[in-house]
Amino acid sequence: MANKFLLEFSLLAQQDIDDIFAYTLAQWGERQFGIYKSKIGKALATLLEKPTCSHENPEHGLRMFSVERHRIFYNIDGKTIFIVRVLHERMDPSLYIADPGEE
Repeated sequence: MANKFLLEFSLLAQQDIDDIFAYTLAQWGERQFGIYKSKIGKALATLLEKPTCSHENPEHGLRMFSVERHRIFYNIDGKTIFIVRVLHERMDPSLYIADPGEE
C-alpha cells in the first residue's frame, strides 16, 4: 500500500541529518552509522504511516517524535509531513526553531 503522506525537509533539517550522520560515522564508526541511519529511517517511515502518533508541543506548535537521543520536529500540512529540525535531546528547541510569526 502506498503512503498517503509525503515527507519534505527544511534545509536546516536536512543539514541536521547530514551532521548527525557525519558525527556518528566519525565518532562511532561504520557499524553504528548503519544502525543509527536505519533507526532514523524507521522513524521517518513511522511518521509516514502514522503522522499523528506524537503530540503537538504548544511551546513551538510542532509535533515531536523521538529517535534515540534525537528529536524530530515536524508539522503536518494536508498530506505533507514537513520536517522542520532534527535536534539532539540536549539542545533547547526554542534556540533552534524559529517562532512561525517571526519567519
